[in-house]
Amino acid sequence: MNTLVLTSWDLVLAALLVLALAGTSFLLRLHVASMILVAAVRTTVQLLLVGLVLETVFSHVSLLWMGGIAAVMLGVATYEVRARQKRGFSGAWGVGVGGVSMLLSAFCVTVFSLQLVVQPTPWFDPRYAIPLLGMMTGNTMTGVALGLDRLSEGAWRDRGRIEARLSLGHSAKESIAALQQDAVRTGLVPIINAMPGRLTRSWRETHREKR
Repeated sequence: MNTLVLTSWDLVLAALLVLALAGTSFLLRLHVASMILVAAVRTTVQLLLVGLVLETVFSHVSLLWMGGIAAVMLGVATYEVRARQKRGFSGAWGVGVGGVSMLLSAFCVTVFSLQLVVQPTPWFDPRYAIPLLGMMTGNTMTGVALGLDRLSEGAWRDRGRIEARLSLGHSAKESIAALQQDAVRTGLVPIINAMPGRLTRSWRETHREKR
């Protein structure tokens, strides 16, 4: 097996690129410089911890052990979804909506892929389950965060219209139907961009015809 060895200078170069990105965002007044730095530090700590525990995890093939790791990954991803929303849902909704969305998508697809496509023995082997679950959770987290942020921001912006529709007798579902559709389309953007060009063009053409 070929192993890629990273030197200290490689890590310094990566850190400088992150600092350059944070500095550029600060100069452009994007208000995300602190988020970039915090995310970079958090990623570094996470990678260090992953390097320390992966060997132990891979040597203990247990469904209970794998379930605990999956629960931790879901919890971290749920927190990230909530943190990335400018005007997130309050209370239990702020955590539940993102967590349930990822549970019903990323985790179900991961289990399906492990049992019917990859088919390792056992199917919950951490060497296959953890990387696959990580990729699925990352992709789902991005789409869910974008969709929820667009929904909550749109509801805040159009709250006057929503209240007017409710006062005229429209149901809550009817009052925010357009916002829901826009949020779903926004959440699908990362997935559509990852598709082959032909599939992406077909979706865009179909979307234009409906509009």
